[in-house]
Amino acid sequence: MGKAVPGEVVLFEGSDGVERVRAVCRRSGGGGLELVQESAGEVSRWCFGESPHRAVLRIDARQVRALARYFRVRDAGGVAAALEIEVAGIDCLTRTRRLLTLLDKAEHFFEKTA
Repeated sequence: MGKAVPGEVVLFEGSDGVERVRAVCRRSGGGGLELVQESAGEVSRWCFGESPHRAVLRIDARQVRALARYFRVRDAGGVAAALEIEVAGIDCLTRTRRLLTLLDKAEHFFEKTA
C-alpha cells in the first residue's frame, strides 16, 4: 500500500453486546488487496453455524488497477483509503463486491464522475 496508508485499514468495527463484527482491508500478494470480515456471537452461530466466522473478499491486481482508475488514486494504498471512505460500514464486503461487478462490465467507463 502507499506510504501514507497503514498496512491495515479498518472499514467497520462494532458490537451490540451480542455480536462483534470487524472488517479490514489489507495487502495481499501480487499487488492485490483483501477485505476480511470477522464476526463472533449468536448471530454468526445462527447464520453460519460457527462463531467466530470469517469472510474474505480477495481483490486481484487487475481489480485494484480498475478501482484505482475509478477512485482516481495511484495505487493499492490509495484504493484502501478510498474504500475506507466509500464503503465503510457493516456491509462493506457486499458494497465492494457490487462495485467490482460494475467495473468488470466492458461498457463501464472506469471513471468516477462525482
